[in-house]
Amino acid sequence: MTAVRKVPPSLFFQIDQIYIQKRKIINIGLIYLSYIKKCMQEAELFKKYTISSLLDKLDVIECYEHPNKILKFGEITEKQKDLYKLMGINLPT
Repeated sequence: MTAVRKVPPSLFFQIDQIYIQKRKIINIGLIYLSYIKKCMQEAELFKKYTISSLLDKLDVIECYEHPNKILKFGEITEKQKDLYKLMGINLPT
């Protein structure tokens, strides 16, 4: 006969909290995705890009952070600058 172990109630609470946090992250992601889609539609970027290909173009901007110093961004290509402007998004400085 195998022994049945009881699961402490606190474990159920922790699992529930993890689930709630995952749902929040998913909702935030959907909000961003919806905004990007809206911007792409307004700028008629769907003629040239899919959402994935546009995000790939904008994905390579590097950011450097040093303690007690201003946040520094790496090089932003002219194509990236154009895409940001078309979407009505301020460039990172």
